[in-house]
Order: sequence, then C-alpha cells, then structure tokens
Amino acid sequence: MSWALPICLQAATYYVAPSGNDAGPGNLSQPFATLPAAVGHLGPGDTLLLRQGAYYGPVHLAQSGTVSSPITLAAYPGETPLLDGADPVTGVWSHYQGAIYRAPWPSQPIQVFCDGHLLNEARWPAAEVEGLSHQPVAHADSGSPNQITCLDLPKVDLTGALIQLMPGQSWCSNTRSIASHDRHSGTLVFDLPVSEMAQLVPRRGTRFYVFGKLNLLTAPGEWYWDPQKRELYVWAADGASPQGRVEAGDAVPVLSLDGQSYITVKGLQARGGWFSLSNSSHCVIQDCRLTAPNWTRTANGYGTRPETLGGIDISGTDNQCLGGSVVFAGRSGVNVSGGSGHLVKGVTVEDCGWNWCNDGGIHVSRADHCVIQSCTVRRVARAGIFDYYATTCRFLNNLVEDVSLYSEDMGNFDTWGTDGKGTEIAYNLMRHNHAMWGAGIYLDDNAKGFNVHDNVVEDSTWYGLIFKDLDILQNNTVLQAGHTALYCFPPVGKDLNGSKVAHNRFHETFPVRVSLNQASVTDYGYYEGYAYLDNPGRVEVDWDQLAQPWWSAQVPLDLTQINSIAFAIECLADSFTFTVSNLRLLPKGQMGDDGAVTLTGSWYSNAGQGSTCSLSQSGPITWGATGKSILGGWNTTGTSLAGSGRDLSPYRGLAFEIGGTAVRKYDLNGCIDEDNGPEPKPGRGANLPITVGAEGLVYPQVLPKD
Repeated sequence: MSWALPICLQAATYYVAPSGNDAGPGNLSQPFATLPAAVGHLGPGDTLLLRQGAYYGPVHLAQSGTVSSPITLAAYPGETPLLDGADPVTGVWSHYQGAIYRAPWPSQPIQVFCDGHLLNEARWPAAEVEGLSHQPVAHADSGSPNQITCLDLPKVDLTGALIQLMPGQSWCSNTRSIASHDRHSGTLVFDLPVSEMAQLVPRRGTRFYVFGKLNLLTAPGEWYWDPQKRELYVWAADGASPQGRVEAGDAVPVLSLDGQSYITVKGLQARGGWFSLSNSSHCVIQDCRLTAPNWTRTANGYGTRPETLGGIDISGTDNQCLGGSVVFAGRSGVNVSGGSGHLVKGVTVEDCGWNWCNDGGIHVSRADHCVIQSCTVRRVARAGIFDYYATTCRFLNNLVEDVSLYSEDMGNFDTWGTDGKGTEIAYNLMRHNHAMWGAGIYLDDNAKGFNVHDNVVEDSTWYGLIFKDLDILQNNTVLQAGHTALYCFPPVGKDLNGSKVAHNRFHETFPVRVSLNQASVTDYGYYEGYAYLDNPGRVEVDWDQLAQPWWSAQVPLDLTQINSIAFAIECLADSFTFTVSNLRLLPKGQMGDDGAVTLTGSWYSNAGQGSTCSLSQSGPITWGATGKSILGGWNTTGTSLAGSGRDLSPYRGLAFEIGGTAVRKYDLNGCIDEDNGPEPKPGRGANLPITVGAEGLVYPQVLPKD
C-alpha cells in the first residue's frame, strides 16, 4: 500500500487599493478596497501588497505567521501607501472671520492636519507649523502649586483655556485647566494644584504656553474645536479655504500586531497613528516612515498615562525595528517597554517628545538583552535615548544630537535608578545637549552596572559625562563641555569599589561659582554665575546671567539687598589655587569697563565638611585662595559689602580678572582613577574613527580642537 504525501498549500499574494472591492478576489487586477478586509485573508506565508493611496482606520492582524512562513505587509514596489489615523473633515467649511473657517466635527480631536501637515492647537505664544524644535514659550514671573503670574500674557480672558507647564526643575510637564485669569496682575489660577514633587512646583522662570481657546486662534497654522457648537475652526497656513484639505483624529494605533508572531511590515507610511507591537514576538517593522504618530493634549507629570508611548511601541520578545523614521511624535519616537531580545537599528527619530512627558526619542524600559544600534536621534524635548530599568542591553554607534531643548537635568543618553547589569554604551556620538545640569551620557542616581566606553561627547552646555555609582567609564572623549567634562557625584560615603575612570581624553574646566548673597534669600542664600580657570583673564558676569541654585525656593533677585560677593571652586578639586583681581561694578548703559566702579571691602574665606579654603593673598587689588573641594564639602572666598544690604541696581553686572589652576582626581571612595587627561596619547580617548547614526556619519580620526 502506498500513501500519498500531503499537498502543501502555496503561499498567496494579495493586493489592496482604495479603488478596489472587498468582495473581489484581492488579486492585482481586482484588489481589495480596505485593509481590515484584506488582512482577514492572510495566513502563514502570505503577502499583502498595498497600492498607492490612503487607508483609514485602525487595522489589527488577528493571525500570526510562523518562523518559516511569516506574514508580510508591504508597499507595492515604487509606491508609498499611507496608513492614516485621522479622518477627512468632509463637511462644508464656512467663513468665520479673517482667514479662519469652521466646519462641523463631532468630538474633541487630538490632532488636526491640513495638506498633510500637523497644525498647532490655538495657542499663545503662537508657533510655526511643525516648528516644534524651536516653538516659543513664555516664562512665569512667579509661581506656586496653584498658580503662576506673567505680566506678558495676552490681554484676553484665558479662563477655561489649558496651560502646559514645565515646572520647577523642568523634569516633566503638567497640563492644567485655567480656573481664573486676573488680567491686571497676570495671574492664572489652576483647577488642580501642581504638587507632585517639591522640585516640580511652578516658580519664577517656569516655561509654559496656553492653548485650547478660540480667542487664542491668532496665527496661520492653528485650529480650535468648540465643544458647545461641535465645530472645528482652522486657519490654514496659506490663509485659503481648508475645504477638502483637513483631517482630524485621535492619534490611535493605525496598525496593531498585538499578541502576534512572525509578521513583517515593509515600506509603509503612516500619519496620525502609531504601530503597536504589544506582547508580539519575532515581528519586524522595516523602512516605515511615521509622521505625528502619537500625541496627548494633557499631561500630569510622571502620572501621565500611558507612562511611555512610542510611535513604534514594542513589547514581547525578539521584535525588530529596522530603518525608517519617526518624526513629530508628541511622545517617544520608538518605545521598547518590556520583554527581551528586541533590536532597533538604523532608525531616524526627529522632532519628538513635544508633549514634554516622561519620554525619550528612543525609550527602553523594563526590558533586557535589547540592542539600540546605528540610530539617529535629534531635536527632542527631553532625553535622546532613555534607559529605565532595562538590563544587559547594548547602545552602539548611535548619533544623538540637539536634545534637552525644553527640559533640564537630562542627558543625550539618560538613566536613573537602574542596575544595567553590564549594559554597554559604546561608539556613540553624543552632541549638543542644551540642558543646564545635563550631560552627553548621564548615569543619574542609583544607576550602576554600566560599561561606558569609546564614546565621543561634544558641545554640551553643562557636563560631558556624569556618574554616581558603580560604573566603568573608559576610553571616552569629551570635547567642549561647557562646565565640567566628567562629573562624579555619588552620595557622600558611597562605596565605589568596582567603579573605574580610565584612559579618557578630556579637558577639565574647573568652574568657579560667582555668587551674590542676598539678604532676603533664606534658603540657599545666593544667586550664581560662573567663571572658569581654564579661561583666565577678564570675566564679566551680568546680573541677568544669575540663577538661584537648586530652584527649590525661587525668589526674585533683589539687587538692593546684596550683602557680599563670593567665589567658590566646585567639587571635585584635589587642590586649587586661584586669584581674583580688580573687582568692579559695571554701570547700566555702558560698554566694557566704561564707568566701572572699583569694589573694595574686607575679604574672608571659609570651608567645611572636609573641604579647605584659605586666603593666600588679600588686597587691595588682588585676592587669592587655596585649598581643596571634596564631595559634600564647601569652600568660599568673598568680600563683604558695607551695610546690611548694598544697592547694586544701578549696575548691569560685575567684572574681574581670574587666574589659577586646579587638579581633579577620581579615586573617590575606591574608584580606580587611571590615565585621564587632555593630551592625545596612545590608548587614551575613543577609538576613532567611528561610524554613527542611521546616515552612517563617520566621525573623523582627527579630532576638532578641544
């Protein structure tokens, strides 16, 4: 007896086109019309090719492929089909006033597009369409958990509008409804307090904008939705009628592979919606381009839900995101939130994080054994790449630039509270960090187990590298760090045995804090600016450059109540010596030293908690200080001013000459400190050249001037 072998079903190729028919066979000449109908026919090994056009509504694949027979969704060769998460506004647009038109729309939209471009919800200050990386913001004159004041507010009633704030130390945003607006004092009272953490209470200088009211629709490229009339108002960028040009949507997932396996998606474009791979496995997103995929109108600090969200949102096991791009995401561009074995490679993420939530351009959390490689991340509101409780991962050959545009205390690469368990950060180019108290690579509180090597950090406003725990930093190169190349700031007494700082090439700047001590400040007692020992000579510090440290209890600078002017070298300094000469006040309305008033007074020095500071020279023209500045200690050299509070308001600032040297060591609490310095020598600094980013930028072997 003979047995017939089973006949294997041949994989099928289906087609879908907006002009098709769901009742047809789905072949090239008779394609399906809608994606939900088309994907319902797919089984293991099948391919669906999307023809040119827009496909509306969310699509969920309810079946998986297999390791040998994956399911494929792909663009038809040479065409660019679009998955559109917004719906056309098909009602009749009537003229409202000026260049503003209105049309019926049933519910509050999250996003509105005109001619495919993301418009701004009516706001003040007005912003350029898709100009998110340089959107203007206002600054509060004062703040508290329940309100802010700002005398620059527009002279219209803002009651009922929304306010987006980056309060306190600018870690994360909050949105509140404006319960009342006193136009005389510029006071905006919130419906709910902003009191998540003391460091995040609104204060003087808090950045904000107001939005979501018709009287704020004052610029082209804006929209507003009226909840009473259920009408959408639009001022198109060109001022013309928006008829047939506008779409509105809720930023929902346009493509869901949730819970599925072995599905490949190639070459698709998407707008106004994101790709969801929740608990998926072995799925691939390749060469897809997403625009404005996610957005939220309201944020509540770290309580914003979902806590993280990506334009491509991944969990599960062994998924891949290869090539393509994500732009104009309100949240993260790519979010890996759990699971293991994921690969994100060659992806470009730009202009993302504009809701100011707890997101990074690429965000990896609670996952293990993931690789983020050869990606480009640029122009993001907060961190470029954020690692939170992700372990045994690799971050390699990435280009991360122009980050922390609206937040402070943030890194191009940022992590905190995380045991990396050997996580590798290597061969990356991190540049243009704009945050005060930010860094190119920022290993914040309780971040340990990271191996940071062969990275180049370039042009950071404040720090190059920061670590505070048991980490290894070796063969890195830091160029043009505005404040300090390597900042080591563990908790006092922290045992750093097992940590290592070795063979790094960087030049330390040794900042000297220049402070005005103000009688009315009762918390930290001074306003500060900086001079640097590596840049000796004339220093001018204008009053408008000064900030009160730590931001926990901001009060206005009162130049009529200045008790003293003080100088202090920041830690760590194993030894320091510096001189300050010819201290003088600079009158308002003058240039350079014109009309300068020489400042005299009695000089003093003091130190504490292990630091030392003593006067090496005392006037009448030059004062000097020597000592050391250790972790947790403090040192001060200063001059007391006559009276209980001298009036410096007639002056714009002060000038002086500074010079000196300092030595920094990293052998802190058992940390190995070996061969770090600015000179080029074999084995010191990053192993160059390196190739970084999705564009394959080659960072040269010959370094720019340090």
